[in-house]
Amino acid sequence: MKKITLLFSFLLATFSWQVSAQTVEDNFDSYASGDDPTGWTKYQTESDDPGFIVTDTQSNSAPNSLYHNDDNVATESTSWIVAPVYVSTGDDMLEFFYRQNYTSFAYNYSGVWYSTTGSDPTQNPGDWMQIAEFNDTDQPYSEDTWTQFRHFFTETAGTNIYIAFKYTGDYAHEFYIDDFKIDVAPAYLNPEFDLSLTNVDCANSQFSVNVNVTNLGGAGSVTVADDQGSATQQLSAPGSVTFGPYADGTNVTFTVTNDDDTSFVSTNSISYTCPANNDDCYNAMDLTVYDMGMGAGNETVIDAANFTDSGMHPSCDDVGTNIDMWFKVTVPAGETGFKAIYSGDKADKVEAALWDGCGGNELACLASSSNAYHTFTGLTAGTTYYLQLWLDDFNSGIFNVVLEKLPPAPNCADNPTPADGATAVALTGPLSAPQVTLDWSDPTTGPTPDSYHVYLGTSPGNYTADGILTTHPITLTNAAENTTYYWKVVPISGGSEASGCPEWSFTTGSLPAPVANSDCSGAVALNVDASACATPTVADNSVALDSGEAAPTCANYSGGDLWFIITVPASGAITIETSEVTGSNLTDTGMAVYSGTCGNLTEIDCNDDGGASTFSKIELTGQNAGDVLYVRVWEYGNDTFGEFNICAWDPNPQAISENQIAGFKFYPNPVNHTLNLSAKDNIEVISISNVMGQEVLRLAPNATEIKVDMSQLQNGIYFVKAQVNGELTAFKVIKK
Repeated sequence: MKKITLLFSFLLATFSWQVSAQTVEDNFDSYASGDDPTGWTKYQTESDDPGFIVTDTQSNSAPNSLYHNDDNVATESTSWIVAPVYVSTGDDMLEFFYRQNYTSFAYNYSGVWYSTTGSDPTQNPGDWMQIAEFNDTDQPYSEDTWTQFRHFFTETAGTNIYIAFKYTGDYAHEFYIDDFKIDVAPAYLNPEFDLSLTNVDCANSQFSVNVNVTNLGGAGSVTVADDQGSATQQLSAPGSVTFGPYADGTNVTFTVTNDDDTSFVSTNSISYTCPANNDDCYNAMDLTVYDMGMGAGNETVIDAANFTDSGMHPSCDDVGTNIDMWFKVTVPAGETGFKAIYSGDKADKVEAALWDGCGGNELACLASSSNAYHTFTGLTAGTTYYLQLWLDDFNSGIFNVVLEKLPPAPNCADNPTPADGATAVALTGPLSAPQVTLDWSDPTTGPTPDSYHVYLGTSPGNYTADGILTTHPITLTNAAENTTYYWKVVPISGGSEASGCPEWSFTTGSLPAPVANSDCSGAVALNVDASACATPTVADNSVALDSGEAAPTCANYSGGDLWFIITVPASGAITIETSEVTGSNLTDTGMAVYSGTCGNLTEIDCNDDGGASTFSKIELTGQNAGDVLYVRVWEYGNDTFGEFNICAWDPNPQAISENQIAGFKFYPNPVNHTLNLSAKDNIEVISISNVMGQEVLRLAPNATEIKVDMSQLQNGIYFVKAQVNGELTAFKVIKK
């Protein structure tokens, strides 16, 4: 086995030169990712001065390497390793493998230098030539990856060449170089080449290819061949050769083979298809307009791959790069348009524009349609128009097109709803999105419509919205109150639109006022039933607007809220729940409960789907008896409207009796005029509140027996608080 002598040097802030002769074997042992090289000895620790070590185990089982560990770089700015390598007969390539460990990105391992003198690189930089530069790309920051480096040379056998490694940095790192060696036989690489088109001749539907070989891969020559049976060509230096011509649309694969070692082969392919003749407007293909129903069998097949961008981008082209094709269409005598019918896999992806000339005016621009046809109307018989077609899905695919005369147009619709000229037309639906239902009668003679072109605006003949619909009636949403609308319905049959259809009008009425409890200040009082829901309140969110209070924390609030008020019963517990009203569209609510006052509310709880199905339910305990709470309810998303139930009850009514003061009594209940109260000790304070939480009567009798006159109070439910000898009790009475 050939032996190589190594020399190394180390440069600090002041250059010092150290020499140590070692024998390094001509082998390379690969290591698994992440392994440290076996047999390498590290003499430094983090507290030691930096330095280099050259080790040699004299064994083929371990690498023969240079190892540099720099743990204290504060004393050094630049370091070098210099190694002389003996050149034997036949040697022509230096090869080594390296891997780095690092603790920071803030350093630069510069690369590899080459010299035939071995002089001090800091004193004689002109003797050294850089043959490799390591950067973030060439030398990835990885502790787990071995990288191979090769350099070819042509030095005389029996001499030394010198390889130097340099790094600069200001953070600690480790760098390993594994296995210098000299190849005893030439080593080859795959040749490198690129392809380009030349001599493109679409007039004769052919093209040629230029093969440019940029690297012979170390060989004395390479052979270039194609897969079309052409004669091979040979290059002994980087350069170009031409192959062809090939037929339009041919995919050609080329191989470049290393003649010195045929196992090194590179391949690449190229193809070209000449654009179709009708690739632009000026070379548009003539299409015939056939009688209705006679187009079958006369379709023109279109492969989008044969076309390029003509440069004319119509207004409805949203593809970006418009790979389009062009056709000339002359409208037959007696006709006012034509129908373009598409078939094939891409039939529903075809988009179209109609022009009055090349570079002229765009007359129509139509998006793709699941009907797989486009109709062009309002044209002049005998006039030639230009039809531009393209695909809306990345411009690739095959489809067929044929033109036919338009089918007979249907008659106009009649009997509009609302009636033509109607006033004070009621607005329905929610206040946040009022609606008017529009309808009409289909024509009773002529072709049956398959769709309708509906126009709408707020001034005669000036339509701000239009669309093609297949069914009716239709709903005008977000209609404005006290506004006159003008509209027109044009029936369509087979793409032919009715003509001369009348314009209708109607005027909307005023919107109803929102319900009072659409605002917190108008909250509706809820009965608090005992044990379970007994007296639900029916509410309707279609007459609600946004209250303006801060949004709740659950259930996708978007306005349309309704407000209710409850008084906490003596038990301190209360349950509030929404539920479905049979036949209502509303099936999903959100609900929140608040303390405080309108405009200054604090959310206590918020619920989305705690009740039955997607309705809401909130269960509160530990509340203060007699406190007034606000309940807010809204439809999830505020996009469905109708009635719903809301109910509140005391889940623990027995707590009232349990909370009584010993010896305290009250009667009768219900009460007509006088409420009697008695206790063992003086009754100090009596407070009576209505269900809105408003105190309506307060007494300070300081007696063991009192009579409270309730004759002036309205009939309903009242909550009574009594303080006896500092203790508080509460109860509910019903005034009849």
